[in-house]
Amino acid sequence: MLLGYARVSKTEERGGTRIDTQVDGLRRAGAERIEQDDGISGAVRLERRPAWQKLMDYARPGDTVLMSEVSRLSRDTLNGLQTVAELRERGIGVKFLSGLDCSAENPDAELALTVELAIATRTRQGISANTLAGLKRARERGEVLGRRPAMTPDKESRAAEMLAAGASAKRTAETIGVSVPTLRQWRRSREAT
Repeated sequence: MLLGYARVSKTEERGGTRIDTQVDGLRRAGAERIEQDDGISGAVRLERRPAWQKLMDYARPGDTVLMSEVSRLSRDTLNGLQTVAELRERGIGVKFLSGLDCSAENPDAELALTVELAIATRTRQGISANTLAGLKRARERGEVLGRRPAMTPDKESRAAEMLAAGASAKRTAETIGVSVPTLRQWRRSREAT
């Protein structure tokens, strides 16, 4: 049986590599069953991916796992090579839509797989390095990173004045620059004290 596996990370989902594109390609290639890990980074090891685990529980000797590209399997060269070897030991083949077939031991396929996994690993490392560098530059510019306190002392004071004067929650929230749920949560916390 030809089994399909698709995966996208949150970044890729926003950036354009959508899971439905992978699924469509796997279906066109003849995958009879497809499992999808949506919102799972390529850095997450296979044993921690729910859909991969479900697929591995289902797979039997003689089945072949099909993926759109090597980076869907792993972005860690050693982990990817070990996974393919373990699947082969179980009698399960591994193929990619690019035409790379790692179902049987083949020196040319092993070399191609190693190179593609190394490229995927380097790509992930580059993304991480760029992200860290961008965060560092933002901090150096004095930007506040992460979640900001929704209700500052100034906003609390202004909200208290407006609400006491009879302004609606919606008008007050719009004026001080917070959402209505944030304002209501703040009011509940004040009333609880």
